[in-house]
Amino acid sequence: MKFGAYIKACRERLNWTQPEAAKEIGVEQSYLSKLENGRNYPAEDIFDAILKAYEIDLSTLCSEVDDTELLRLKEIKQVRDRLARHTKRKSNLAMYVAVAASASLALGTGLVAHEMIAPETVSYHYQHYRSYGVIRDGESLNLFNYAFRDEDKSIYNISEVSARLDYAFIKTTERQGAMFVVPVENGRRRYDFTHESTEILGNRNQMLVGIGAALAALGIAGLFAGFVIYREKKTVL
Repeated sequence: MKFGAYIKACRERLNWTQPEAAKEIGVEQSYLSKLENGRNYPAEDIFDAILKAYEIDLSTLCSEVDDTELLRLKEIKQVRDRLARHTKRKSNLAMYVAVAASASLALGTGLVAHEMIAPETVSYHYQHYRSYGVIRDGESLNLFNYAFRDEDKSIYNISEVSARLDYAFIKTTERQGAMFVVPVENGRRRYDFTHESTEILGNRNQMLVGIGAALAALGIAGLFAGFVIYREKKTVL
């Protein structure tokens, strides 16, 4: 809104004629007419008189009147100080937004780059071991291995050994040799190597890629918003 249109609206809100308003302000009617028509702008003392006569709050005026109009009033100390404070606040806000946006962009691109640089897949080589059951203290570690090979059944009770079968398996990335022993409750377990295997798994965390992309996009949007805030000319106080 033009400054002249604004003070005209304020006068009409009070139901004053131009002569009545000019008298309250302390100016000629012709001068007030020029102010309302935008052909002139008030000096500081007249500006103060207008605010007082119309009971205008400076903050409200600055929020309603166009920036180009306020710039024409910048010789008035009240307006100049207000514009300076607003410009400082706007610059600070733009700086904070830019810093936050830059951090978001850096973090987002870092996450995406980290995941994209990593190999798409990774191979894991496993060693598989099997235990037939628990070998009690004092029994041979070869109990299960030899029991079923005793053809004359003179050494092992096959039925008893079969009843004790309790398979357990270990899969590890480290080779433990052909056999190793693990202490357990009531005895030991002998684990024998059975075979090797290879698993190929995806190595990229797609969730992190998505989060990184979102943060990067937010950072770009934030930088643009900071630029807009800095360049914005509309005075909002």
